[in-house]
Amino acid sequence: MKNEKFTISDRHLVIAELEKIQQSKLSPFGSSRKIFGDEKEMLYFVFGGTGNWHGVSEKHLRELHGYNKEGAFVVAKKYKSRIDLCVGSLYTLLQNLDKLLHVQKGFQFHTYITEDGMFVEEIPDLYLNRVAEIQIPGAKRDLRRLEEISRIINIEVDSKKSITHSDLQAKLILIGSYLGYRTYTPDQSKQSIYGILGDLCSESEIPENAIPKMHVDSAKYIDVIWFDDEGFPTPC
Repeated sequence: MKNEKFTISDRHLVIAELEKIQQSKLSPFGSSRKIFGDEKEMLYFVFGGTGNWHGVSEKHLRELHGYNKEGAFVVAKKYKSRIDLCVGSLYTLLQNLDKLLHVQKGFQFHTYITEDGMFVEEIPDLYLNRVAEIQIPGAKRDLRRLEEISRIINIEVDSKKSITHSDLQAKLILIGSYLGYRTYTPDQSKQSIYGILGDLCSESEIPENAIPKMHVDSAKYIDVIWFDDEGFPTPC
């Protein structure tokens, strides 16, 4: 299921959360919907969406022309029921615009999710920490799923056999699959009480471009990876 687009209401939630964190009122800066300033004259460059790429237009850059102080580079990643709010250095972004992909009316950058934030593919030194998780009003979790998840976690095994590492991996695969994630393990041929791990997974290979090339080799040390609809890893 695809997530909804990032809406004006979502942006209001993000700004309200930033105001709460910073304890300062944010107001639009110039004519851009993406740039805000607080009472301490600090700027916030705010991007939001369900995907992992964003555009920086020439209009935005004109608004920021001459700003050489530190500010907040904010990316709000929207999921079905929540928005992850990630913040990094605006100064670092502006000093490295030449590294971004140049398009007709500006630039593009791509983010990759990590356990506690995200980084920008084109600027490896630019890391954004996850500072808040915003619950989307009206987006309720289906608690009926918990019964099935509980059954998977607590399913009985032969009392004469001890549960193995592969059995635990299989549980994670089954839970991820039940929650609607695409699942992968590097241990495709291992046997568990639920069957061969590769047969339980939806993916036999890591989805293309899901993990930066410099981290692909590290993925072989991860027991199980869940991927969202767009093919990007999500925390188990």
